[in-house]
Amino acid sequence: LEQVNAVDCLTGALRGQLSARPDQRLAVRPGRIPAELESGSVSHGGGAEPDLLEMDPIEFEGLVAALFRARGMHAVTTQRSNDGGV
Repeated sequence: LEQVNAVDCLTGALRGQLSARPDQRLAVRPGRIPAELESGSVSHGGGAEPDLLEMDPIEFEGLVAALFRARGMHAVTTQRSNDGGV
């Protein structure tokens, strides 16, 4: 992991966007709408966007693992260990 550049992973491989003001919590406009996503897309269901800051840590860990799997990566979740979903 010491050789991995987090910014390059986020912006390059995951096509994410960085905030110009990370100290402010602002809504992020999606880069793509659901109809434009590949067949390997992940949906959290329910219709409303989840509040990631309020999400249960285990549920968040499962969502992140599903996102990695949808990108073709291998992800394994572990049993609850009071690590806050890390």
